[in-house]
Amino acid sequence: MSTPLEETYESLRPLVFSVAYRMLGSVSEAEDVVQETLLRLHVAAGREHIHSPEAYATTLATRLSIDVLRSARRRRESYVGEWLPEPVVGDAVIGAAPMPDAAEHAETADSLSMAFLVLLETLSPVERAAFLLREVFGYGYGEIAPVVDKSEVACRQLVSRARARVNERKPRFEASRRRRDELATRFFAACEDGDLPSFIDMLAADVVFTGDGGGKVPPGFAISRPIFGREKVGRLLAGFSKRLDGLVYEQVVVNGQPGALLRHPTGAIISVLSLDISGGQVCGVRSIVNPDKLRHLGPVADLNGFAARASLQRPYGSPVMHPTGKAFRAALERKDHEQASQLLAPEVTFHSPIVHRTYSGRDEVAVILAAVAQVFEDFRYTAEYASEDGAVLAFAARVGDRDLEGVDIVRFGTGSSDGQIVEFTVMVRPYSGATALRERMAALLA
Repeated sequence: MSTPLEETYESLRPLVFSVAYRMLGSVSEAEDVVQETLLRLHVAAGREHIHSPEAYATTLATRLSIDVLRSARRRRESYVGEWLPEPVVGDAVIGAAPMPDAAEHAETADSLSMAFLVLLETLSPVERAAFLLREVFGYGYGEIAPVVDKSEVACRQLVSRARARVNERKPRFEASRRRRDELATRFFAACEDGDLPSFIDMLAADVVFTGDGGGKVPPGFAISRPIFGREKVGRLLAGFSKRLDGLVYEQVVVNGQPGALLRHPTGAIISVLSLDISGGQVCGVRSIVNPDKLRHLGPVADLNGFAARASLQRPYGSPVMHPTGKAFRAALERKDHEQASQLLAPEVTFHSPIVHRTYSGRDEVAVILAAVAQVFEDFRYTAEYASEDGAVLAFAARVGDRDLEGVDIVRFGTGSSDGQIVEFTVMVRPYSGATALRERMAALLA
């Protein structure tokens, strides 16, 4: 049976998590901060009287989060593609206390949104802490000062600078939750049905689609850069719906905003989608497919394995291999990386788990092709599949004394890059030599 003191600690858990999550944008890191905060509070209570456990816990959580955020910033600088927060899914708004009215409930939900958390990334860790404590949790400057170890005057300046920066780009959301949810319901139904005309009409002219795959899923399921505009975003969503049969859009609340869990027919999670809705239209779509950011929500679909198997088994689009795809395949089989490099667009990007970051530009990717030619022995393509805008090429090779299988996925450009490769991804099936392969590639690229 728990003691009153232990019950007090547990009652603080939602508050501590809400502070840590808004500071860090990471569920797993926030949970670590919660555990450390409550442990330190317990130890301190055994030595001294804690006048206000809530204030003590908030101070601890904020300071721990500042330390974690400083190290996380360095990791995020080398993150592959766009970084988005780990999603929080559920109807409950994470706040410091029960919301007394609908307006305050909406404001608290907005402070949890993906758009708002991404915007907070522009602030320094201390600015972020002071701003959140003041603007979201309602702390006075005199209360904030000891938390961030600054004077009250300095805290006013921190919050003022942060507020000005945030207000410049602060997202605006649909005021009516009912209208927002109705639009989201129609939007996800149209996506599930692949009804392009219907969901195109719901997109704002300047809509932005942002994806976060972290370099850990095939490009058919993630994008490395944001996509702008109604037509491009519409084609992207329609193409994805056609790529897999039986997708289920389970409408949920994501970070206080309308969203959906995109599930494979097996029930495994493929993605979490979050919508920004304003003026009766969808002005932003965020898709998180990085499996590391989804595991806290349940079983996650193996998109790498699925792409390697299903893409070759179930055709979509044109069955005719693009001439650039044929030339690229032949050059790589000959290990003629110079010829292969001539087929790359100037802005080409390269993704793969066998390297530690995304490479951009023809010169950088040419170096990758040369390194791969050195590392992969007895390289041969075993199957191929062509779509209208790309190709999937299954290969087999040897690396040292181990056999290796994988796929090359290429995407062809349009406009000024027409006929050139704008995206090149190498995925390998899990095998025992993966670590040695990454180390060898790192040595060649150093």
